[in-house]
Amino acid sequence: MSIDMSQFHQVFFEEAAEHLAEMEALLLKIDIQQPDAESLNAIFRAAHSIKGGAGTFGFTDLTEVTHILENLLDRIRKHELGLTSEMVDVFLQAGDILKDLLDAHQSGRLADEEPARLICDRLHALAGSHAAVPVAPARTAPRHNDPAVTEHRFQMAISLTPELIDTFDLKAMETRLQGFGELTIIADIPRDDGGFQRIYTFHTVSTLEDLQDMFGFLLPESAYQ
Repeated sequence: MSIDMSQFHQVFFEEAAEHLAEMEALLLKIDIQQPDAESLNAIFRAAHSIKGGAGTFGFTDLTEVTHILENLLDRIRKHELGLTSEMVDVFLQAGDILKDLLDAHQSGRLADEEPARLICDRLHALAGSHAAVPVAPARTAPRHNDPAVTEHRFQMAISLTPELIDTFDLKAMETRLQGFGELTIIADIPRDDGGFQRIYTFHTVSTLEDLQDMFGFLLPESAYQ
């Protein structure tokens, strides 16, 4: 017998709202210079719980935002990144957008995709601009122009089938990537099925993990390498 998952929606909506309220309260009173480990863990768990529930019910917009937020919070609580006031501001903005998305799903209306897309870009930018910088628990992260920030050079290849060519906005994706570094098209190689493979070099402070997370939401896994 199949289970109608919609009967559990209301429980998810109520629990997600509680998690968002807890996350907001903790962020508003957190000590940026010396953040409490228990508070950081609680904020991380709130984002993680929302992501898990959203994934279960197929709320992909909620899942996307909380996935990126969770990864960034995890790096902060592990002292791989230092908490900054800019991060707290973006986290609070992400919470407001998550509330709007949650309300849209609860009321059955179509959510505006643009705010979610923009906050995902901002979260990716925060992760990328502080990539690969070792940070002690009581220190703030270096500025973007700090010489300690490590720049990476990647070679990337995106394979587009004829179906993806018709449905995927490659130019828009390239424009978004330009916001995280210097993207250069090296070659377009035809595929036997009528599609093509586009090869790039990408200079960026983002890590390979950050890029994989980004592509995971932009393309099917088979399209990039």
